[in-house]
Amino acid sequence: MYEYKGTFYHHFSPPSLLKEIETLEFHSGDTLCASYPKSGTTLLSEIMWLIHNDVNVEGARQRTHGTRIRFLEHVFPGFNPIEYFASKPHPRLFKTHLSSTFFKKAIENSTIKVAVMVREPRDVLVSLYRLYKADPGYFRFTGNWDDFFGIFEARQLLGGDWFQNTLSWLQYEDRDNILIVQYEKVLGDSFTYIKQMTTFCNKRFTDDQIRLMADNVNDEVRDETATGEWKKFFSNDQERRFKQLYDKHINGTELYCIE
Repeated sequence: MYEYKGTFYHHFSPPSLLKEIETLEFHSGDTLCASYPKSGTTLLSEIMWLIHNDVNVEGARQRTHGTRIRFLEHVFPGFNPIEYFASKPHPRLFKTHLSSTFFKKAIENSTIKVAVMVREPRDVLVSLYRLYKADPGYFRFTGNWDDFFGIFEARQLLGGDWFQNTLSWLQYEDRDNILIVQYEKVLGDSFTYIKQMTTFCNKRFTDDQIRLMADNVNDEVRDETATGEWKKFFSNDQERRFKQLYDKHINGTELYCIE
């Protein structure tokens, strides 16, 4: 990992690429799927791809979401995301874990639409902890939950601080080109929220088509930590410390009620 402007990134998101993204030109109709890591990226990507591809469920099943919608900030041998998006016909659909600061000009000029998915932050942390433990070589992490929670408090998690990332998007929640949806609500009532996302994308589908998308999402997207699993990990003291941070940074919003 390395640090860029106060946030930690993996080396497949090199500083040269992040600098390019900050000055990247977007076109009217381009759509961004934004989420903090482990906040329902797969769920959001599946829905947005189906909306932008006329509910092509069979096409979705033939390719993984990772190849259908690419991360703007991930470069691999033989794959440069900037060149990839430059070659794609407009309008383009892409995804990111980056904060809104990288897209400030495009957002404020209403050049792009952004669908942002947020998730109960304590569940996000548990899901991210499981990812850290699943591949300790990748994250260079061999500690336990308490160690991980300390990294979170120090704002040194890969991908940045949850509060900073989330607030960067919440500041734009009243803009017409920004839609913020909650992971738990989409899972709980996928028909209603897929319909909302369809309207946001200026698409029109029948109720049967929306139900087809909802059924496909419910069948395919179940890879995140269960809602409320944070209760198995957080000590009473960690709950208290987290609530203090949440009240300090997120207080005054209608996002989640942290008691």
